[in-house]
Amino acid sequence: MRPFSRVPRPVLWLEMVGILLLLAAFLVLHRLFPLPSSFNEPSLARGLVLTSVILMLPAAMTIVWRTLRSWLPGSRS
Repeated sequence: MRPFSRVPRPVLWLEMVGILLLLAAFLVLHRLFPLPSSFNEPSLARGLVLTSVILMLPAAMTIVWRTLRSWLPGSRS
């Protein structure tokens, strides 16, 4: 079984972008990130959180897939 740290590089990039968007959502909600007055802050933060979760899903699915492959009998390759 390959270690969990050997996640494909594009998946790691998606994970990092997702974490940065989550941090941006936190900053927007606490008004630490300057925005023009025309932006609706709660909606923007909600969109950033949703986008960050979607970007972090491939890494979670990769880890779950590798775990299931190692646990299930006869599926070793």
